[in-house]
Amino acid sequence: MKIKPINLLFGFCTFILGITSCSQVKFNDDQFSYAKEDGSIIVSNQQSTYQLEPYRSDIIKTTYLAKNSEPSEMVVDFIVLEKEEGLNFRIKEFEDKLQLSTKDMIVEVTKSPFVVNYYKSNKKPLLLASQTPVDSAGFKTFFFNSPADEAFYGMGQKSIPVNRRGYAFDTRNFHVGGYTKEYATMQVNIPYIYSSEKYGVFFDNTYTGYFDLAKTNKEQWSYRVDGGTYAYFVTTGKNLQSLQSNYYDLTGYPIMPPKWTLGLMQSKCGYINEEEVMGVIAQFEKHNLPLDAIILDAYWFGGYGDDYPQNMGNFTWLEDHFPDPAGYMATLKKKGIKTLTINEPQINVNSVNHPFLMEKGWLMTVDGEPFIQESFWAGSASLLDLTHPEAQDWLWKKQKANVELGLDAFWVDLTEPDVSTPEGMFYAGEEPKIHNIYSYLFARTLWKGFQNDYPNKRLFNITRAGTAGMHRMGAVHWSGDAAKTFSALEVQIPMLIGSAMSGMPHYSSDIGGFTNAWDTISVPWNEFKGGPGVTTPELYTRWFQHGVFSPSLRPHSGEGQSCEPFAFNQQTLDISADYLRLRYRLIPYLYTYAHKTATTGEQLIKPLFMVFDDEKVAESDREYMFGDMLIAPVFLPGQVVRDVYLPTLDEGLKWVDFWTNEEYNPGELYTVDAPLEKIPVFVKGGSIIVSGKLKQYVEESPDDTLYINIYPGSESEFILYEDDGNTRAYENGEFLETTIKTTEIEEGLAIDISPSDGKFDGMPDQRTWVIQINKVMEIDNIVADGEELSFNVNDTQNKIEFYVKKNTLDKTNIQVNLK
Repeated sequence: MKIKPINLLFGFCTFILGITSCSQVKFNDDQFSYAKEDGSIIVSNQQSTYQLEPYRSDIIKTTYLAKNSEPSEMVVDFIVLEKEEGLNFRIKEFEDKLQLSTKDMIVEVTKSPFVVNYYKSNKKPLLLASQTPVDSAGFKTFFFNSPADEAFYGMGQKSIPVNRRGYAFDTRNFHVGGYTKEYATMQVNIPYIYSSEKYGVFFDNTYTGYFDLAKTNKEQWSYRVDGGTYAYFVTTGKNLQSLQSNYYDLTGYPIMPPKWTLGLMQSKCGYINEEEVMGVIAQFEKHNLPLDAIILDAYWFGGYGDDYPQNMGNFTWLEDHFPDPAGYMATLKKKGIKTLTINEPQINVNSVNHPFLMEKGWLMTVDGEPFIQESFWAGSASLLDLTHPEAQDWLWKKQKANVELGLDAFWVDLTEPDVSTPEGMFYAGEEPKIHNIYSYLFARTLWKGFQNDYPNKRLFNITRAGTAGMHRMGAVHWSGDAAKTFSALEVQIPMLIGSAMSGMPHYSSDIGGFTNAWDTISVPWNEFKGGPGVTTPELYTRWFQHGVFSPSLRPHSGEGQSCEPFAFNQQTLDISADYLRLRYRLIPYLYTYAHKTATTGEQLIKPLFMVFDDEKVAESDREYMFGDMLIAPVFLPGQVVRDVYLPTLDEGLKWVDFWTNEEYNPGELYTVDAPLEKIPVFVKGGSIIVSGKLKQYVEESPDDTLYINIYPGSESEFILYEDDGNTRAYENGEFLETTIKTTEIEEGLAIDISPSDGKFDGMPDQRTWVIQINKVMEIDNIVADGEELSFNVNDTQNKIEFYVKKNTLDKTNIQVNLK
């Protein structure tokens, strides 16, 4: 083939296997060389090698290998993204560097220093190396430049500020019990960091490590891995939302949770037997409180302390406590109540399974012998080796037996693992290689079991510890063992925001707090001498309000304290009941956001700075967005007013008080009333919030009546998502979407409800739409499809209400004409 000259600057180009190679001078010399291999570029000097692999024009993987080393075997594969077919990239040689470019990125490998630098396609710096990598005794560290105003997000569950800049921390999953303050290392560490400089980095390595985010050196950040191959993906995007979506592109999108999990899941440490559970349910019925699940702690298989058998690891029901588990769970199902049970990977030496697992060699070892933790707080125990494929199959058979009895979902605890044994060995390798993915392996075992045996059933697994990729397997996380204090409540706010930004969209906390304020794992909770932790009625009320405006709603308490809404006083019950009923009415809205997350990566919980172009919210992490609602939790004892900053909005829009419909100007700080019965909530003008009728449990009846709450703006749109709520039929297109639009017109307001698109089993044939305009206007008349409607004006609540009844698949055009 004859090569056509281009110009003197670029020399000439040749196309080879989808790669364009442009040369003017040669990069190769006596010390440096490069080669093309399987859609990648391998660049070497005499000591080390970089391999550059474009996966997409905006995602490029870099792998670093020392001289004569081979890539280490991965126990799990975080990455689901496949290389884009037909992706062209160009190579350009210089005397001092080699350049690889795609449509969105430029990557340069320089000779001196021998480092990799990343740029946007316009040559704007993205991620520049500040020095050559350090490789010492298997510990490898890469260093990167950091501008003074750069902010860092992600990396997992932490009670530090959402902007992690200025912190340095281990990435070894670590259980912090009874916490009340900032912790940078906790139960969930995710090796994805993204920056206000519009790049993200995912470190593709299962080993524990260490981040230093401009703490030691204010001009650089670094990440160390404690073993294995140093490999990482660099991605870029136009904003923080696109970088978060890129994380899901790499590691998979969250699956849809069962719809009932958006309701109240009541837990406690713990309900001891069937009689106690039935008594609690009777109280919910007495007070007419919605309820969707009861979660059972360790007493379903045994319990804690000397008075109970140390049966952790049996995975079977304790007959003395639950003599007929199948009948028990069937009885709850008739009431619309689901059952979850706790499961741990620790196997008590008294468990019926311990001798068998010893014989099989399916336990973690130390010095070649199965390890027994004599001081384990729940009784001497060993750790199941979940890296062994046969042990995984055995565990799933145990779990499947309970699903067959009627179990609806799982609660998996202590998988940090809770007992730290860095000297341990697993079937698949040394403990530092396995530690952070141990919880992943438990989640994957459940996921694979469901895929094989219940392929049309949605998996839901509440789990305390974790790492990347678990969200695609039905695993959701909570904030661990928070103390029963207002200071612990306060840190839940940045934990919720930061965890959502780390790829945990259905994150929640133990409402009311779980345990004593002890901030350490050195003393087991049942040996703590500082006195029992106590949740006060005020603390419970404020935490419950925050929980209602969180992705999941789950009270949970230790030290024997009950934590149901009726367990305190009448005032607490009244306030909690009002918020609980509000939560149930919001479920159509929340479920729609779950679908947004599963398909686009947009989450229900977002920091203000991800939504608003307002420099005053750049470090905001005591307020957050809950869809289109701004939430400002109250977290101080005795507090009855709250300072709330309302960010700037598009011209003409205002903020609206969710409770009173009073309008507020954007871009201002307000001191608002926050009596015990009120958490400040404001809705962004131009929003549509779809809610439902009140139910006692989510699946009690179809959503044949829905409320369209309109907060006027020039144009608004909301696409309501619905499916059967339980199966995976939605993956095959069995779902319904209804587009609701509002437009300000010369005559007043146009409201268009599109014909619902799609279908699913159980969808209502007819639907009543109750429309609420959250602003009183001088209305002449309201016409729907040519028919004039009656309407009500509520001056006290500052809203107008009317309704239309239509076939579900019919469109509806409404015009609100002003006088």
